[in-house]
Amino acid sequence: MENTLNICRMQIRFDEDTCRYLDALSDHPLGDSYIFSKVFVSFDDFDAFLKDETIDLTEEFIAKTEELYDKAFFEEHNLVAMFSDERSGSNRLTLKEIETEGDVIKLQIGRERGLTMDMAYLFLFYATDGKEILTSEARIEDLPVELW
Repeated sequence: MENTLNICRMQIRFDEDTCRYLDALSDHPLGDSYIFSKVFVSFDDFDAFLKDETIDLTEEFIAKTEELYDKAFFEEHNLVAMFSDERSGSNRLTLKEIETEGDVIKLQIGRERGLTMDMAYLFLFYATDGKEILTSEARIEDLPVELW
């Protein structure tokens, strides 16, 4: 698999219930730059996550996502799903580092801050090579701002 993130911007109703739900489901507790991350090992579990009413995803988003990560995908790969609520829609996220320890994957994401004042809700997906990865940690680190 490529060493890349698939980033999907979407509309979502993000409130305290959504935050509690994601925190409870996350492989690693949220906070201290850790974002929601969860390894899905089967299509059925991923489908149940996408269709959970707590996160209230659009049918269009669910259909497009399940087209990318279908049952055939899960026969050979696991999927790390991450979520970040960005304070600026012009923030740019890039995968900086990947580390594995046993069945754990640790993803370090770099954030280049944008200057707009619009919120962006982003799902980030990382496809694993094989089925060995079962849990995850994902962190976002602000990169230094380069002024002209």
